[in-house]
Amino acid sequence: MPSDHVPQPSPTGHPGPLELAIKLGLIVLLILLCFQIMAPFLLPVLWGVILAIALYGGFTKISSWLNGHQNWAAALITVLTLVLLLGPVGILAAKLVENLQDVATELQTGAIEIPAPPPAVIGWPFIGEPLYSWGF
Repeated sequence: MPSDHVPQPSPTGHPGPLELAIKLGLIVLLILLCFQIMAPFLLPVLWGVILAIALYGGFTKISSWLNGHQNWAAALITVLTLVLLLGPVGILAAKLVENLQDVATELQTGAIEIPAPPPAVIGWPFIGEPLYSWGF
């Protein structure tokens, strides 16, 4: 026999403990899901705040040198920051390419010799025998 009983709100107008627990659980779940969505962006935003605070003094000084032109000061700060960050990265990349070319040349001429693996490698599961017999 199906029950036609419809739950009625409490006479005080406050939700019951079960309804309150469900609502709180859903709110906590929603907060956790929102945090998961925002988590990849938190570190870049934090670095942006740190850089904004650190560069503000220089920005105001450059802006005063440029007679209050804040757009030009912001553009100049941006260009200087990019040069300071990308300059060393470019130098490191050029050195890496140069060193890799040197290693490739030495490998081709035989100046560098890769030693054969020890016989114990044969006992490694799955890759031991192919690795031991590969190119040696």
